[in-house]
Amino acid sequence: GTPLTNLSLNLDLATDALTTRPAEARKRLALVSEEIERLSRLVANVLTFSRRERDVLELKPVRCLPDEVILRTLDAFRPALERRGILIESGLSAPGAIMLDPDALSQITGNLLSNVEKYAASGKWLSIITRIDGEILTMEVRDKGAGIPREARERIFAPFERVRHATNEGASGTGLGLAIGRDLARRMGGNLVLLEGENGSTFRLTLPVTSALSIVSTTDAA
Repeated sequence: GTPLTNLSLNLDLATDALTTRPAEARKRLALVSEEIERLSRLVANVLTFSRRERDVLELKPVRCLPDEVILRTLDAFRPALERRGILIESGLSAPGAIMLDPDALSQITGNLLSNVEKYAASGKWLSIITRIDGEILTMEVRDKGAGIPREARERIFAPFERVRHATNEGASGTGLGLAIGRDLARRMGGNLVLLEGENGSTFRLTLPVTSALSIVSTTDAA
């Protein structure tokens, strides 16, 4: 269902269980919290897309620790991922501070994790790693889901595109997550791509460590 429908349903159930079944009430309130996060991401994606379309999207690079930004985003997703039975493996190895927009990095990371939750939960596994390769920050998010057909591997980065599969029927979403992720990456001088592979999907984000001091246009970065 939609985030608002799920919010309403779980709040009603939590209210009914509050006095007689406190454990059930806590469970329902945890689901409410997840739906609020989900709704916040949806609104953020729509706002980012709207600003991009009106050419008023501005990024604000500051000196920050990318691993901390990514871990904070992962921790926000952890309850929902674990509730879906997804084993999380992380190897964050980019401890240094670099110049980038932390909100943009968090939004990219969140969109990739959201895709695993919605479309690749059948694989029951998620890996997220970071590293510094020379002057490039790399983050990879990998899953063991149904994967993406070869003919759709570039199309999925277009706005409102979603790959239909039997394992994700009924999953809600705007189809903006990957389009926004790639756009934000390119505005920071990097890129977001889907790697070739036989099983599941691996998305790789690359961002420059030094040249991220100056935010570039998507035309220059493409």
